Amino acid sequence: MDGVKIECAWHRLRWQCVLSSGFSFVVNPNGSTLHADGFAFFLAPADLHLPGNSSRGYLGLFNPKTALDPSKNQIVAIDFDSYTNDWDPNSPSQSPHIGIDVNSINELEPDNVVAHASINYNSESKHLSVFVAYHGDNRNATVSTTVDLRTVLLEWIRVGFSAATGDLVETHDVLNWVFEAAL
Repeated sequence: MDGVKIECAWHRLRWQCVLSSGFSFVVNPNGSTLHADGFAFFLAPADLHLPGNSSRGYLGLFNPKTALDPSKNQIVAIDFDSYTNDWDPNSPSQSPHIGIDVNSINELEPDNVVAHASINYNSESKHLSVFVAYHGDNRNATVSTTVDLRTVLLEWIRVGFSAATGDLVETHDVLNWVFEAAL
């Protein structure tokens, strides 16, 4: 899916913008008990060039040379990770998991169940939050962090989804998507 260009206003010392996005998705392991690797919702500069060699846990956004080096990236991603890699902060028993990645891949999704994600960012408070609920299930997940997007992104940004698999596979289906930006 191609990203969407949006414009947010730069002010003298502040990048003022409220971003809000919601989408429903299904991660389908296609009957396999072992599957990987996940997908990500991302914000990046409009001229983003996705790196080569970005399969597996790199989710199509990073590669072995860029994944752990924030100086080589300008990206914010919410990853819906279905496999625990060496760099993940969680143990394998805590996979799948959700993470917020800022310029690096360092950072709970049941299989084959429709999930609804809500992502919100407020430039004034610099608060980025993710809430995920699963249809027909009382479990949900919330992840949040403080990040100043004006120090990570440029004035024009690309917004979209990226996914990857490796030896283990699964499909990632975005069922619907809403994205809003208010200046």
